[in-house]
Amino acid sequence: MASGIENDMDRFSAEDALDSQITYYTDELKYFINCVSKQVIERHLVDTLSRNVLSPMIIAGMSELQVETLAKEAPDVSRKRERLEERKKVLDKGLKIFMEALGGFS
Repeated sequence: MASGIENDMDRFSAEDALDSQITYYTDELKYFINCVSKQVIERHLVDTLSRNVLSPMIIAGMSELQVETLAKEAPDVSRKRERLEERKKVLDKGLKIFMEALGGFS
């Protein structure tokens, strides 16, 4: 009878150890897959940065026309800025007139 209980305890311990190992390696497999996925994605993202990022060396090799084309703003933005600057001048002039009408009080 004692040997039957001991065999069951050995079996129970072995099954428990197996369950623990299966759980551990299932988690480790998920961790491994995540790490490999991140490494591959990051490697491909970082690898293309050298070709996609505008570096000072690239700019130094450009002509003045290329730099001007790259740096200038869109025509609609320029027109909007000009309109807003004209509006600001009108408002500043109106404020100056208003302050003079108040006798310099603010």
